[in-house]
Amino acid sequence: MKIESTHNEQIDILIIDYLSNQIEPTDKEYLLKWIDESEENYRHFANLKNIWDNTHTPFSADDIDADKAYEKMSKKIHKPRMLKPILWLARIAAIIVISTLSITIYQYLSTDDMSKEVFQEIHAPYGTFSNVELPDGSIVYLNSGSQLRFPVQFKKGERVVELNGEALFEVKADKRNTFVVCTQSLTVTATGTIFQVEDFKGDSIAAVTMKEGVVDVSILSSPPIDLKAGNRLCYRTSTNKYSIQQTDPYKWYAWKDGVMIFRNDPLSYVFRRLSLTFNVDIDLKDAEIGNHIYRATFRNESLEEILRLLKMSSPITYKEENRNSTELSKPRKIEVYSSKKK
Repeated sequence: MKIESTHNEQIDILIIDYLSNQIEPTDKEYLLKWIDESEENYRHFANLKNIWDNTHTPFSADDIDADKAYEKMSKKIHKPRMLKPILWLARIAAIIVISTLSITIYQYLSTDDMSKEVFQEIHAPYGTFSNVELPDGSIVYLNSGSQLRFPVQFKKGERVVELNGEALFEVKADKRNTFVVCTQSLTVTATGTIFQVEDFKGDSIAAVTMKEGVVDVSILSSPPIDLKAGNRLCYRTSTNKYSIQQTDPYKWYAWKDGVMIFRNDPLSYVFRRLSLTFNVDIDLKDAEIGNHIYRATFRNESLEEILRLLKMSSPITYKEENRNSTELSKPRKIEVYSSKKK
């Protein structure tokens, strides 16, 4: 019998059984067929897998009340989908933050060496964004696919956090205890200000954008560079060079409101942002289309909606590579072509 709703309780139970390696062979076959029935079914499976991957804990399965966990999860999932996908997932991301906090507290209380520094790590699954309050009261907004690592309690004199990805920091003022953000390429030092940092591992661009106040930015081991409100420092790893320009800061952190803003940006940058946000592999088959200048604002649209709008408003066409049931954990692959090419 075909399942009419991707929110059917039976399907969600099968997905949980599948992810926990407790599914029966016949149920697995049924589930995989259901996933292949439609793109909507696949997206529902992928969303739940994202949540599962980021809330998986090191506890023994015997210590987990699966029925109780499912009941709580169901209350969040089984509601009319009145929200756009990003907003809906953002609410689910709040569950992830709470879960991660619980894991950290457990590890802290159960450690034999209470003087040992304990760290907490927060993940924002692809297609979501989330926020967390740090031990000093500072607020951090995490964008899709980003991770933040910080101690349960900051040491006296310095508040150090580690970032892989993109985040907006609202730093609580404290001149005696400097706030430091460390990434693979950058070190940002502040006392009390608001700024965004983006530096994904493996990406060719790292940047710091200032909303308020002043920060010092060191690139690798370089001397610190002062940035003020409205400044954006962009560092290209391929050339080992950086530039500083005046900008509208909101363009760069609008994602926390479910908004993607492009203002006279090349399509190569647009597709790069989509790749990072939705964890999709986008291959530009015609290099010249990457130089096409694009201007648009997307509010909470799904990847499918954005691609459809891009096709309508720019000289491109695209196709998605088909995947079988054994490749569901891999990023989707989309090929983009010039619509002008004969």
